[in-house]
Order: sequence, then structure tokens, then C-alpha cells
Amino acid sequence: QLNEHNTLFPVEIQDVALSILDMKPPSKQPVELPVPPPPSTPAPKPYVAPKLPKDPPPPMPENKYPWQEKIFLDNILSKSLYGSNVLSRVIGRGGMHHRRMESESGARVFFRGLGVSGRDMELVDPTDCRLHISVKGEVPQQGKSVRRIIKEIVAELDAELAEKGEAGPALDNPRMPEAHPFGFMLPRYSGPESGEPLKFRFPEEDGQTLNDMLLWLKQAKLPIELDSDTQWRTTLQVTPAEPPLPDDAPEQAEIVALSFSKMMREWSYPSPYWFEEHDLRPTGLWATLTTASDGGAFAALQPGQGVRLSAVAVDHFATILVKSQMSNLPKGIVVEVLKRLRGVVRRQVEDEQLLLYLLYPWAWFSESMRQLKLPYGREKVHEMLADLGRLGGKPTESQVAPPFRGFFVEWLPLKAGSMRPELPHFEEETPEATPFVAPAAPVSSAPRGFCKYWLPEAAFSSRQDLRELITGPGGSHFAHVLRKYPSVDLRIEGQSTLSVPPAHRLHVS
Repeated sequence: QLNEHNTLFPVEIQDVALSILDMKPPSKQPVELPVPPPPSTPAPKPYVAPKLPKDPPPPMPENKYPWQEKIFLDNILSKSLYGSNVLSRVIGRGGMHHRRMESESGARVFFRGLGVSGRDMELVDPTDCRLHISVKGEVPQQGKSVRRIIKEIVAELDAELAEKGEAGPALDNPRMPEAHPFGFMLPRYSGPESGEPLKFRFPEEDGQTLNDMLLWLKQAKLPIELDSDTQWRTTLQVTPAEPPLPDDAPEQAEIVALSFSKMMREWSYPSPYWFEEHDLRPTGLWATLTTASDGGAFAALQPGQGVRLSAVAVDHFATILVKSQMSNLPKGIVVEVLKRLRGVVRRQVEDEQLLLYLLYPWAWFSESMRQLKLPYGREKVHEMLADLGRLGGKPTESQVAPPFRGFFVEWLPLKAGSMRPELPHFEEETPEATPFVAPAAPVSSAPRGFCKYWLPEAAFSSRQDLRELITGPGGSHFAHVLRKYPSVDLRIEGQSTLSVPPAHRLHVS
């Protein structure tokens, strides 16, 4: 049978036997694996790597000190300390007050805040930027002991203010006011550069240049004078556009000016009022050249520039003085006095620097002030400035989010004029000339002011006319409110879009 198949070995072992005889490895036959049946459960989902969190994890609690407390100093210090090195006064000469806090309380006391915490500590929250004392100890009684000592220190500082009769940077008695962070607040009692006439001399061959300049000056309505000498040279003299005010200020001018200065100092805590661009108008030679038709200014105000209050600001501040009873004079007299005020811009800042002056003034005394940076971006800075009541610049096509600018102004003293005539036209504003006051409902003696109601961001997604929804058809909603509260002034202002800064969005004031 094997012979019939021409083989020497059975078929099953033939390949193996031949490979042994020939010393060759046996050939491998492909083996077909059986196909497994399909799974009865659905296929597993592909693996997706988890995303790392954007925010850092919260700090681990410190086990070394069971009791920790923050005592904020920025809301208990006197407002008169604004502009002075307040932190050095709280710490004490040579750290005297600091050592007293730790020795009497038995706790560790650390001063914290923007510009105080040290370069190695990163501020991640606006609350951490506030000036505060971190007390770390065993029991809450230690924190109470530190609070008691702080109150005694603040009382000593208030007594020092009352004894010296000074406030602000004058408490530091700086030798070089220009090097002090708040040296611009020290009064100089001097106005801007004198507006002496400007003279331009043109030779005979420059006749076209002279004609062009004359046309420009006439459009600006500036008083000019021409003079020619024997050598055919023409001298052009330009005098300031704003003549000196007549000596006829009301006899109550000094009282109103003092009330206005006091209101500016006490405007908010801890800083005084920093004027906005729409509050001021330039004075002097370039007042006519820089004023637009709508009352705005083409050129930005600079330090050293003479300014006055705009018409809108005069009415606004006069209303507040009268309504808050800071001035018992008729509004007409207050308006006339505020129109006559003249001042000088001593400091101009914007955005982050403005926020530092308004909320974190002590940070300007830090040695690492040039390296300090707020823990939030420009958009957050604008939002915080809007929450403080700042309006900022008007958005334009080229600049959707203009910077928030602030101006510190030194207002020059104002006294009653020697040639002041009688003012019979103000008699109509006296209480005797308003018989309707008697039957009116009693009004609270609390100071009156104004408030603004901002629309939530979700409201701007509506396609309806938000102004009409708020005011009502034909102003019916506002009319209903005014019938019940006739002394209220309701206005709707702003733009119905989220593309502008929060301060310029739609709101009711």
C-alpha cells in the first residue's frame, strides 16, 4: 500500500520522517482558527482622557494653627489717613504695635494685602488684595485680643489727626512732594500756566501761511491782533479765549466752595472723588480749540491743565449739595458758584492705576510697586470700576472698550466779589415762595441721592425693544411711577448690547 503511493512512510509522519532524514525543519501547515461568535453585550466605548481642571485646587488647611481669622483694616481706618503711609502707622515704629499684638494675644500676627504679602505669595482672589491682618492661634479669644489692640491704635491715630489738624500725605511730611506717591494731593494754591498772549511773526514772503492761520483762528473765534513794522513783517498776536471772570461772585461763594470741597473729599471710602472726563472742560487758550460741538473734548486732559466743571456736572453736583442738605442755599446760587470754580488737574490715571487709587491706596508705598499686578484682567477691572459708579469713556467704532480715566483736581479758592449786585431773581426759590411745600407729605431728613438699576445679561438676548418694555408704550410705565412719586427723575440710558463695557449697557437711573 505504501508502494502504491510511492512513499516510504505513512502519510501522517512522512513529512516529519523526511525532514529527519534531510535534516530540515518540517513545514508548517496554516491552521485556520475558528471564528468566535459575536458578543452578546454592546462594544465598550472608546477611552477618552480626562481634562485637567483650569482652577488650582483649594489650599490645604493648616494644621499648625487650629484658629485663624482675618481682620480687615481698610474699612475701620479713618478716611483722613488716605494718601499717607498708613501701614507703617499700624505696625508702629520699629514694629512696636506688631510686637504688642503678638505678645498680648499669644498668636501669630501677619499683615497681608496687595503690596504687603510679599513677592513669593500669589494673590488669587480680590479679597486677598484688601489690607488685613491674619491672626493664627489656638482659640478665638486671641483674635478678640488683637481686635482690641487695633481699636486702641486707631483711636491713637484719630487723636493724632485731631492734634495736628492735617490729613492725607501731609501727615508723612514729605521732603520731596513730587517723589511721594500722593504728593499731588498737597495743595499748591497756584493755577495753571498764565495765559499770556502768543505772538507769531511772519515775513512778507509767507503771506499764504499767514492767511491760512488767520482763517483757522477766526473759525475758532479767538481774539487776534495784527501789526506790521517798517520791514514789512507782520506780527500776529493771539490772546486767551477765556477772559478773567468779573469780580462779582455771590457773597456765599466761599461757603458753597467749601461745601463742594468737603463733598468731594467724603464722596466714597476710602478715596475722594476722582473726576471723569465728562465732568471737566479745559480752560485757557486752548479751550476753544479742543472743545467739540457736543460739549466733549477732542484732546485728553493732562496734568497741569486748567479746568472747570461742565454744564452737566454743575447741575449734577448742585443737585446733590441741595438734596443732601450739605448746602442750605437755593440751587440757583449754588449753580452760579460752581460755574465760577476753576481748578488744575494734578493727576491723571486710568484702568488698573485708577482702581489702585480707589480701593488699594496703601499698595503705592510698596517697595515692589513696579512689579505689582492685580490678580484679574482688564475686563474684571472695568467691571469693578463700574460697580464703584464709574462711567468711563464713550465707546466708538475704533475703541469698543475705552479706558476708565480719573482726574484729581485741585480747586482754587473762591471768595465773594466786591462788585456783586443784589440778586432779586433768586427770591423765587426761597421756601416762602413755594406754598405747595406745606401740604406735602413729611420727607425724611436723610440725604437724598441717586441709584442705578442694571439689566441682567440674560435680558440682552431678547429680540424685543428693551427700552419700550421698560418705559411702556408711550412711556406709560414711567408715567405711572411719576404719578406716585412726582419728585423722582427716571431715565433709561445705555446701549442694548453686550459688546460694550458693563458701565455703558442699558440701565435705569
